[in-house]
Amino acid sequence: APAEGPAAPAEEPAASDYFPLEETETITMMDTVPGPIAPFVEDMHDLIYVQVLEEKTNVHVDYTLLTNPGADEQFKVMVASGDWPNVCYQPQQYFNGGAMEMLNEEFALELTDLINEYMPNYKALLESNKDLSDYAVLADGSMALVYGLYDEGFPRTQGMIIREDYLNKVGKTASDIVTYDDLHDALLAMKTELDLKNALWISAYDMMNAGLSAGYDVFAYSGMALFPPFMNVDGTVKYGPYEENFREYVSMLKDWYDEGLISPDFVTITGMTNMQRYSDLCDTVGCYSGEGSWITTDSEFTADPDWELRGILNPVKESGQVTHLAFNNERIHGGAIAITTTSEDPELIARYFDYWFSDEGYLILNYGGREGETYYIDDNGQPQYQESIFQNWEGVSESYKAFMFTSFRGTYVYDWHRQFYGFNQNSMDAIDLWTTMDSSWMINGSVSMSPEDSEIYNKSYGDIMTFVQESYDKFIVGDMSLEDDWDGYIATLDSMGIQECIDCWQRALDAKK
Repeated sequence: APAEGPAAPAEEPAASDYFPLEETETITMMDTVPGPIAPFVEDMHDLIYVQVLEEKTNVHVDYTLLTNPGADEQFKVMVASGDWPNVCYQPQQYFNGGAMEMLNEEFALELTDLINEYMPNYKALLESNKDLSDYAVLADGSMALVYGLYDEGFPRTQGMIIREDYLNKVGKTASDIVTYDDLHDALLAMKTELDLKNALWISAYDMMNAGLSAGYDVFAYSGMALFPPFMNVDGTVKYGPYEENFREYVSMLKDWYDEGLISPDFVTITGMTNMQRYSDLCDTVGCYSGEGSWITTDSEFTADPDWELRGILNPVKESGQVTHLAFNNERIHGGAIAITTTSEDPELIARYFDYWFSDEGYLILNYGGREGETYYIDDNGQPQYQESIFQNWEGVSESYKAFMFTSFRGTYVYDWHRQFYGFNQNSMDAIDLWTTMDSSWMINGSVSMSPEDSEIYNKSYGDIMTFVQESYDKFIVGDMSLEDDWDGYIATLDSMGIQECIDCWQRALDAKK
């Protein structure tokens, strides 16, 4: 049985006291190259921070890199082969039941003892930061992942984006877009007057953001197991696609689709709908959702000198309405690692990743770790990028060059201020705007199910997610009728066990109270 949360601090030296090792040791790790720098990285060891980590620790990391799209299938093939790397980055996203299922399937090690004994830096963060502790400790007291943590004050960096230059051409501005009617009229004007093929460009990722559906008080469809559309509505769990409001929301989308306002290819659009992946459609898109960075970087994929993007708030039914669904801006960083059960030296792995949480690790992962080359310490004692380093890497966007010598995301304390290097003012304004949105109905990532409920949930939810995804598409394109097929859709969800899944989340939420 796992220990009950972090114990008292162990009398152990800091992880950095063990490095560098006298002889080189190798850790195998599954990861993905971050999308913005993927075209420029053939080998992770070309990245400066990876080189410096190895220099400082004498630990060589042998990477197996998954590629997007297709990472989900690649991960399943890897699991089925039985040939697992020692460490996996974000493996919980490939399990319907998340971290708990990962433990139940004996894919990942339970980490409580390893953290207590060999990870003093990370353990100190758990004990001093309730947000991180709530995430790290599952419902049964076990720990399956080592999480990264943002520095204080991390803002919301995702939301809806619109072409301000196109709006200006039809006599509107981004500040005019408040209600669904406002957005509809703007999309119609851009389609009609500017002949835009993709006035509104949506995919599963937009649903994950909950941006477009928030005004209907419903977290809509998401095809990602890591972000299922269950909501915490004042302490009561609801499943967005099971609610009557979902029907009303999808009815609006069908009307917009019939008017030609939604991309005709939305069913086949996968992943994040940014111009890096679909640059050939760049000038055909009027509105989409995504990262604040895209407001700066997507302009690199157009020859239009007037290109200008603005962030907008989630649209509402009526002016003055307050929404409660938006991508969370919690301090927990998106990165997390698990140690697989086939690892031969989990103690070394624990010590190595605890080094990432040391003061030295902070400078390496956030600033490249080479003083005078990648960073310097200013008069206030704060690290700053060495400007000359940005002369390297021709062809890489200015706002992404930092990630050619620092870590893009991962298991360490992340200095989020550096994330905005090279952002234009519109990007920063959008992030400030999105940060004002309320996300109180989103289920906090720290909520986890008991092993028993995780087993119940996992038996049903994978099939439910697929059914909802297929039905969502069919309702919008007209292959299913909201008038004739809705009752059957609800009945099917009932028969597939949606109420049992809701109950599992409810018990998990109640356990956190």
